[in-house]
Amino acid sequence: RCIGEILGSCGLQIDRGGLILAHPHHSRIRSCLALSLSMVSSTTMQQLGVITDQLVHHVQSLEQHLFLCRQAFKERLVEASALNERQNGLYQLDVGGVRFSTRTAVLHWHGGMLSAMASDDFTHSGEIGDHVLVDRDPTWFPL
Repeated sequence: RCIGEILGSCGLQIDRGGLILAHPHHSRIRSCLALSLSMVSSTTMQQLGVITDQLVHHVQSLEQHLFLCRQAFKERLVEASALNERQNGLYQLDVGGVRFSTRTAVLHWHGGMLSAMASDDFTHSGEIGDHVLVDRDPTWFPL
């Protein structure tokens, strides 16, 4: 039962602030408070113990879940870094509306216009998204 109900059954009243209003029988107040505290400590303390155990278990399961999520994130981060490293030298071209991807090393292999274009010496004002625009026939370009 609520403490307010217990005190009410003893003839006491509690204001909205939780203070016991003055009562002519102070000894009755003391005995009523002792009774309410003993009831609170036995029943409510058991309930609080159960709730606390449940909360501790829930927090531990959340910690375990967080640990697993962090571990999975670290693994994905390593994979993403490796993928970024592999794609770092990737050069993307748009030749006559057809998209091509190759490594920068391949473009530098034979020298010439494509090698110069793939170098960092030029800015690519004809870029479409990530692809550099090359105004050539895409039919013969891959050869």
